Amino acid sequence: MSIEGNKFEPAAAHNLLALFVEYDWARIRDLLGVLQKDMKAALRTAVRQTGQWANREGARGLAKAANVPLHTLRRGLRLKFQYQSFKGGYSTARLWYGLNPIGLKYLGARQQKKGVRARGTTYKGAFISAELGGHAFRRVGKDRLPLEDVDFTIVEKGMAYLAEFDGKVAAKFVELFFAALDKAAGREIGESAAIAGGFNIARA
Repeated sequence: MSIEGNKFEPAAAHNLLALFVEYDWARIRDLLGVLQKDMKAALRTAVRQTGQWANREGARGLAKAANVPLHTLRRGLRLKFQYQSFKGGYSTARLWYGLNPIGLKYLGARQQKKGVRARGTTYKGAFISAELGGHAFRRVGKDRLPLEDVDFTIVEKGMAYLAEFDGKVAAKFVELFFAALDKAAGREIGESAAIAGGFNIARA
């Protein structure tokens, strides 16, 4: 998983086709009795569907991991899904997560003597400013100004969650790939995977 600023890009979603190596293709194709065009079509479908799934499930998982309601998390979460099919080649998908801090006002912040309390945490020295939209701030020095924002950060928990989610994305891709092959070959769901005999096509 690569990290750029506060953006997280699961490696499996960055280039799902990297899960395969060239000599696996021929073996899988022969085992399943499908054409190369069927393999490419299944890949395109699996890439697109995996990106959509990761976009949806990633947001839900992050909300749970960060202990933040999903509708609130979306204020700070930035999801970006890109899908591109290259002529003469295979398809790739990118899924970016931008994990931005969430204002305490959106988490039921309450002013207390020692500071502001939200989501079970007391931010000492912080105060809620009605003049500044009800957001929480803290004085940087002894003077009234300057002020610094006091927000709920999800970067650390987000990194931990995405480290595990990366593997789930890869597993989902394999599942959807075989399902697409089942549909193309007119088989029952799960038949292609069974024929392949559990052949491990996902490689770290």
